[in-house]
Amino acid sequence: MSKEKFDTSGFVCDKVAVENAGEQKAFARGMFRPVFNAASDCVFCIGLDGTGVDRVAAAVADRLGMQFLTVQDPGLLMNDITAAQGAAVAVSELCLQDADARRLLKKQGRVFYVMPDIPELVRHMPEAAREDFITRVHAVEPLCFEALDFMLQPERTPGQQAACVAEALGLCGLQVAQEEEEGIVWENEEGI
Repeated sequence: MSKEKFDTSGFVCDKVAVENAGEQKAFARGMFRPVFNAASDCVFCIGLDGTGVDRVAAAVADRLGMQFLTVQDPGLLMNDITAAQGAAVAVSELCLQDADARRLLKKQGRVFYVMPDIPELVRHMPEAAREDFITRVHAVEPLCFEALDFMLQPERTPGQQAACVAEALGLCGLQVAQEEEEGIVWENEEGI
């Protein structure tokens, strides 16, 4: 069996010197976003009420050392957001129905859509509630897609979702280093 040398000379076509090349950046939809700072920036968790948005936001707050807030009223959203620095915020379904509120979320922080596990939720619902729930999904999900920066897939624990948020924000290495320093060990369901 002969091994031929693989030519990689055409891989790098052009090198460009970049200022602050080692700095981590986060980008969304082709737009520049400054590096996320857990001490001053906000994480907004959005989704259908009753699908774990509060639990995920609380887990994010705990994992990243942020304060945890819940916003129920779109009229109070502006005050709550401007006062919140370094917060993980659970945003109610009612707030998402306001177009100004959705724009404000995008402007003030990083928005994570906590996707519902629709088949699992419907399976546990009384028959009479299913149609109303599906109607809510059809009304709210497009609003979530309009506002989101990132999606969090269903079928994960709030702690696993918080780890996904940290990774999406580029904070994984920082968090792992802090956890190692503090002797914290994260395990999955198998204890690994």
